[in-house]
Amino acid sequence: MDAFERLLRDALRIAERMLLEHGDVMPFGLSESNDGQGQMHVVRGNFQYPSEIVPPLMEQLRLAAGDGSLRALAVITAVYVNAPSGEKVTAVRVDCEDASGNALTWYLPFETKPGDVTFGKPFTARHEARIFVT
Repeated sequence: MDAFERLLRDALRIAERMLLEHGDVMPFGLSESNDGQGQMHVVRGNFQYPSEIVPPLMEQLRLAAGDGSLRALAVITAVYVNAPSGEKVTAVRVDCEDASGNALTWYLPFETKPGDVTFGKPFTARHEARIFVT
């Protein structure tokens, strides 16, 4: 299993728990160090909207990656996005990057009901690296 697969597995496990417990996914980050250790990154504070968390989270991840000790990282958010079918869906978005500059976004559509989350068919998209800029 490579770093992206581990980050994706952990991201979706945490996002599912957030959805079940809170009905939403607050933005968070995950990183994997060069020695394989994982870490969760969160931003604390009073934010009116979840989207306000993303810029300080990205800065936190840039600082963490700055010393060269990270192999890969992911930023996890909930978004509204057009699925390949053209339908607008709510999805968990996982933006993964590695130290080589590879970047990929996974989308996992979901629907929530009290105490239940149903996931749809995942899809991917490429994106430009924003943290590990080579």
